[in-house]
Amino acid sequence: MIWLISILVIMLVAVLYRLIRGPMIEDRLLALNVIAVLIILIMSCYSLEYGQSFYLDIALIYALLSFAEILAFVKVTYISSTAYKRELSEQENKDEHITES
Repeated sequence: MIWLISILVIMLVAVLYRLIRGPMIEDRLLALNVIAVLIILIMSCYSLEYGQSFYLDIALIYALLSFAEILAFVKVTYISSTAYKRELSEQENKDEHITES
């Protein structure tokens, strides 16, 4: 089981490289999601190896928090994107036409 944890840690380091050097925001988002999954797997393997069941509880809580983290990250990147700004300007144009009438 220790060899499995070692392989997961090596994979984690490789994905950290993609998180830092990702050319696009989508690459970084995907890397962040993979890192969360790898951390959950490492905690679960550690729990099975050493018989510490509370690590499974921590892994479950981390899974829920990482899901919320990904949703927040997507919302922040969407708000900062040009598509959101375009929708906002279109909505303002519609509001101006309503007030002019």
